[in-house]
Amino acid sequence: MKVYFNHDWVEGTLEVPVSDRALQFGDGVFETIIVKNARTRFLSDHLKRLQEGAGVLGLDLQPHALSEQHVAEIIHKLMQENGIRDHARVKLQVWRKATSTRGYVPGGHGANLLVMAHPHDPFDQQVRHEVAFSQKVYVTASMTSRFKTISALPYVVAAAECQEKAMDDLVLLDYRGFLSECITSNLFWVQGKMLYTPSLSTGCIQGIMRGRVLKHCHDVGVTVKEVEMKPPVLMDAKAVFSANVAGFYLFKKLQGQAYDDNDLVVNRLIKSIQEV
Repeated sequence: MKVYFNHDWVEGTLEVPVSDRALQFGDGVFETIIVKNARTRFLSDHLKRLQEGAGVLGLDLQPHALSEQHVAEIIHKLMQENGIRDHARVKLQVWRKATSTRGYVPGGHGANLLVMAHPHDPFDQQVRHEVAFSQKVYVTASMTSRFKTISALPYVVAAAECQEKAMDDLVLLDYRGFLSECITSNLFWVQGKMLYTPSLSTGCIQGIMRGRVLKHCHDVGVTVKEVEMKPPVLMDAKAVFSANVAGFYLFKKLQGQAYDDNDLVVNRLIKSIQEV
């Protein structure tokens, strides 16, 4: 597989020093970008969040010239070089360059850039037949929690728990017991004709699709509320689903509670978002 690393095209193995900050501390952020029908989706949103996350970490991305046009060109060439045609899952990762400084002290602002592309099977929506609440992972709001950091241990542990329980997904709570998010997607639920999603104060990631859903609802006059609520509210919900840039995931059953996976409000929302 060919990857793009710091202005070079690298085939196969990528070599980094043992002092590499990603290896030692997970000192970086990343974005997962979907290419669907040869169209790179929501690229400006991804780059905006990446720049914001890098800014919080004090990383200088200027040498990489991460303009929308430049990144689109990198993605297009990566797909060509790796024999990927119309659909791809692209990971764009930046992390602090190794320095002589020991311990956690950053010691510099320089950043590495790695871009990888893998084949992707596109979809608009899927059904999560069995979902449960995580019993092992509790997320915490912080200055970095809204970004996708390469130190993703809570999600690794949650994914392992999900596999152990033979579930399709898990709902994560924050340390206070409020609903926060799912393992790789943001959480939503419908009560009446109103849509709800956990507030960023619960530690959930500020997802790209989450932002698109909120904006679309505002544009078309659908009431959506960002809230701090505990699990019992989902037992009274008409429909529950999650979403990320890959698509929407409709819950069939959560902790034994059955839902309508063909809810009209949700399906209209999915259809209108996918047309953007």
